Amino acid sequence: MESLSLIQGKVEISKEGLLDSVAHSISALLGSKINLQLVSLALDPATQRGKLSAVHKLKIGTYLPSFLSTSSEKVKKDSYLFPCKFDVAQDFGPPGAIVLDSEVAREFFVESITLQLPGSSEEVQFLAKTWINESKLYNGPRILFADKAYLPCDTPKGLEKLRKEELVNLQGDGTGERKSGERIYDYALYDNLGNPDLNADLTRPVLGGSKSLPYPRRCRTGGKHTKADPASESPTASTYLPRDEVFSSQKSSDISNKGIRAAGHEAQTLLSGEKPFKSFEDLQGIYAGNLDPSLSSKYAQDDGSLLKFPPPTVVQANKQGWMTDEEFARQRLAGMNPAMIQRLKTFPPESTLDADVYGPEKCNITEDHLEGQLEGLTVEQALHEKRLYILDYHNSAFTPLVAKINEGEGKVYTSRTLFFLTKAGVLLPVVIELLLPPKLPSSGETWTNRVFTPPPSGKIDWLWQLAKGHVALVDTCHQHLCSHWLKTHACMEPFIIATRRHLSGIHPINMLLSPHFKDTMGTNQGARQTFLNSDGRIERCFVTGKHSNEVSSIDYGRWQFDEQAISKDLIRRGMAEPDEDAEHGLRLHIEDYPYAKDGLDLWAAIHTWVKEYISIYYENDTDVEMDDELQAWWTEVREVGHGDHKGAQWWEKMVSKTALVEAISTLLWMATGLHAVAGFGQYPFAGFMPNSPTMGRRLIPEEGSKEHKELLGDPRAFFLASFSSQREATTAMGTFEITSQHMSEEVYLGGEGDVPPSHDPRVVAAHERFRASIAALHDVIHERTAHPTPHRAGPSEMPFTLLLPFSPAGLTARGIANSISI
Repeated sequence: MESLSLIQGKVEISKEGLLDSVAHSISALLGSKINLQLVSLALDPATQRGKLSAVHKLKIGTYLPSFLSTSSEKVKKDSYLFPCKFDVAQDFGPPGAIVLDSEVAREFFVESITLQLPGSSEEVQFLAKTWINESKLYNGPRILFADKAYLPCDTPKGLEKLRKEELVNLQGDGTGERKSGERIYDYALYDNLGNPDLNADLTRPVLGGSKSLPYPRRCRTGGKHTKADPASESPTASTYLPRDEVFSSQKSSDISNKGIRAAGHEAQTLLSGEKPFKSFEDLQGIYAGNLDPSLSSKYAQDDGSLLKFPPPTVVQANKQGWMTDEEFARQRLAGMNPAMIQRLKTFPPESTLDADVYGPEKCNITEDHLEGQLEGLTVEQALHEKRLYILDYHNSAFTPLVAKINEGEGKVYTSRTLFFLTKAGVLLPVVIELLLPPKLPSSGETWTNRVFTPPPSGKIDWLWQLAKGHVALVDTCHQHLCSHWLKTHACMEPFIIATRRHLSGIHPINMLLSPHFKDTMGTNQGARQTFLNSDGRIERCFVTGKHSNEVSSIDYGRWQFDEQAISKDLIRRGMAEPDEDAEHGLRLHIEDYPYAKDGLDLWAAIHTWVKEYISIYYENDTDVEMDDELQAWWTEVREVGHGDHKGAQWWEKMVSKTALVEAISTLLWMATGLHAVAGFGQYPFAGFMPNSPTMGRRLIPEEGSKEHKELLGDPRAFFLASFSSQREATTAMGTFEITSQHMSEEVYLGGEGDVPPSHDPRVVAAHERFRASIAALHDVIHERTAHPTPHRAGPSEMPFTLLLPFSPAGLTARGIANSISI
């Protein structure tokens, strides 16, 4: 008889799924089979697969009211340990995987599996943190690999076939409707945003798959298509997500509670409809919680007090600061959309759009408009000294749609805003050009424009305030639709799908990226169902209305992956230039640029960590080029996930360590720093409607007109009536209040929950250095905040903290989440 060895271990199973309902209690598993079997790294010559251990039947134990059992050990409040043991041959070798075959009708969540090797203190950890369903749902048992990364060429013989089979299982065959609990990842167009079967007015165009409306791909559900529009998937057909991408019950509960609270806040204006705020005092009242008495009991907090909007940070310290030119300019450098401003290189600014459709190439701003505003410099001198900047929303995704938008209730301009950097290093707006298309495009008329300049210091000119308001309107809508949703959420999803389909769970790049993908697909699905859908929250309160997703589609047509890293983006916008003697190799043209300063520090930390990590596994460029999983991943990202940019020359060839480091660093930046600024700054800045309106209701009156007299009679009321109504404002505020918050489960980049991708000592050491660099960055930014420069705090006295790494849960305007998780 062959001599056997005994390998013992423990399986940690989460209480979630087992104990979150009676049906999911441990007793529900009693009598069901959960079979575990070890797979060796060594090959069995007879089967040409990894050697197998004897089967271990996991004994869940007896359910007790105290949630303890005789065969389980409570290791923390949310999980339990169950013992397991395996008989193996003496020459079995190290285990490399576990086959888990479940006949349990209920799903359960495996936190971890740890084995103790016989005659050794060495432990083997397995990649778990996954939901397990009945094996027949997967057409076979689940495979859980040991926590050790291998490039495909280095895969132990015993795992080679399992590695390939697992990827095939995740890819599916591209047919059929997906079922709840499945783990299949595939691609689909954005064809589920409309609801034509409910109402023909809710028909929306398919995004993606065409030159006219390009878009990143989403996760395929295979849901049924609508009868009214066979090209569109019914929005109610399927809510499928691969099971491990679904929110935890705790997070779902958090979001639900935040949603109920936001609904209570919005309820303050339910009876006001589309009426504007009568005064700024009237507007301030919604932060005091002036709920209608009839709604009080429904939306009361647990302690009986009335719900109210929290005061947005931008008006907490100085309620009037937002009106100043200094604050208006500062927010282009340290607001929620600080990556749009560009250095002006030619004067007058030139358009890149078709002149026959969008008017003359050159704008109507002249040197006369800038006279007396450039500290004695000529325009040519100011350009040469790199002191003129532009926020250009005429060369933007809005321009092709402005005529359509203005046909409805919304009123919007395209715009060009020029800024001047003073000797004191303070940025100021010096001129605004607002443009409108002809009412009848076929009339042969050209675009009309108006130019506004600021009043003398200390004076208020309400025409100038209205012009700034219309610039802020487009900037706010662009921020949410493009800078936030498109460039982080939507553009990340194809990378996630491709990673799951082509990079094995034991591929080092998968292990590095996976924590930065947490909850992104679940968040995106929720956005498609609630925010971006026809007659959803965005369409109801954004000036872009039913054209909102077309705006982000047009912007995606200009998107380039190789420009997403902050270093590349700053150079592209002319805000910095390479300089070997400067910090991080870049010299900023505006030294007091908080987003750039903090962002480059963060980028350097991310880039160093990624470079060290990749060097552990890839010795040279050949290793990158010969990695077949990596090449399949990169090919599918370029040709399918971002297929509307297939063949673009800007895609880097994945043939070197440098190219891989840049690509992975860029993904980590998009998932962390870029999203932190775009996401968690929404309510702090846009929670006060006049600072960042989402709807335009009136154009600026011509001098001498009836409307101009109305403006002169009560300029504040006219200003408020020009932008979001009470309902539109509070709908937007309620939305931003939810999406700007850190939930209780949040993991922060470099924080306590940010664990090394594997237990490899080299990885652990590099990761500790990375965490130390993030902690140091936190201290640096905290120090910068304590001694703010003009652009870091400004007249609003609101320090720029969006890239301060760590934060408590809640609405904090700080904290770099480890993933796009809300």
